Amino acid sequence: MFIDEDRDRRYGIGHGLGALASAKAAGADNSIVRSNAITQVFRDGQRLVAAIVAFDRAPDSSQLSPSAFEVDGRTVAKVCANTATATADKRVNGKYAIVALFSDNMDVLLYVMGRGPGVAPTRKPPKEVVVQTGPITTSDGGVIVPVGQPVTADKVANLVVEDFKQFEFKDATTGDTPNYNLFVPKSYDKSKSYPLVLFIHDAGVTSTDPMMTLVQGLRAISFASPSDTWSMRPSSRFAGFDQDVREKSGAFSLAPSCQKKDGDKRQADGEPNPQAEARP
Repeated sequence: MFIDEDRDRRYGIGHGLGALASAKAAGADNSIVRSNAITQVFRDGQRLVAAIVAFDRAPDSSQLSPSAFEVDGRTVAKVCANTATATADKRVNGKYAIVALFSDNMDVLLYVMGRGPGVAPTRKPPKEVVVQTGPITTSDGGVIVPVGQPVTADKVANLVVEDFKQFEFKDATTGDTPNYNLFVPKSYDKSKSYPLVLFIHDAGVTSTDPMMTLVQGLRAISFASPSDTWSMRPSSRFAGFDQDVREKSGAFSLAPSCQKKDGDKRQADGEPNPQAEARP
């Protein structure tokens, strides 16, 4: 093992391997198992918002501190423990440490809008590398000692977005096969009727990837979003209706995806629209 005293002091190890050996003798445990990433859609697109670090032993949530972790290129906002791989509002002692990240920087956007006519949008992979930088007290009184080993996320949870299912519609007349995203209310009862919300994206989201419709902003996922995401929604004259439908009955949400075909040309900003001009 390479010994770097500056690094050791930074990671709270103290005197390198000597402190590590002492911690092990005292019943400490070095047991980072894996890391998962969590993404969330905001007004301007999808962002990486948290890292979930799994341990063999449950951290004491009341003792967790943002200084105990570093995430490459990001600032840690807060840390709490949970019993499941999901964000948590209340502190509980579980084997998962939820490392929440500040997400107000435009550089952390995963959705990248296409610039210029015919340029399709893209999605950056949510790369997340987390390092434990300080000792963590466990719920049974032990210590999880930092060794400065970076852990890369091996799974990604896309909040709300993954509640949609992807399908393909086959038009027997035209031969077109557009993709679409469909959300089914979690409380769905086939004996009841539900409203259907249809979201049509603009030309800027035209892509062969149907997920682009869901990650480019909040509108497509509005009726599928849990209550804790509503404070981030853009103001709208339909906001009251949205919330009423979501809380009282639920709704199906349909978000088709337009695919650019060979020979198709998007209308550039400022160019006349022949179809619009031909309308009576």
